[in-house]
Amino acid sequence: MCASCNTYEGGGYRFIHRPGAVPHLLLCDGCRRDRTVPPRHQPDIVLQTFVPDLHGPCAKQSYSAWGVIQEDGSIRFRMRCWQCTSTPEWEQVVPAAHVRQLVREFVDKALEVGTDDPGQESA
Repeated sequence: MCASCNTYEGGGYRFIHRPGAVPHLLLCDGCRRDRTVPPRHQPDIVLQTFVPDLHGPCAKQSYSAWGVIQEDGSIRFRMRCWQCTSTPEWEQVVPAAHVRQLVREFVDKALEVGTDDPGQESA
């Protein structure tokens, strides 16, 4: 990664939600061509549309989730419910194929909305 990208992405946590972050990532020819973003940003994209399993012991949806990318491209989400004392933590895996699909849909939408080049086709 170039020094500019490294500095810009240095904001770290939830970078994908920063203004201008997605267009910046899609300046990369490979990301545009493959309809993806670097893996470290994929859990945040998946969390925008992924609905975790309900937390059985609690009636409320009050939890936090963070994802860890696995070798096969799946994402293992670890959830924590701050209101539950019996089972405060649990995990759920989003399969690699589903991760690729959600990321591709996210990128396609971003390209459709933000395409400045009239010669570039929208998906």
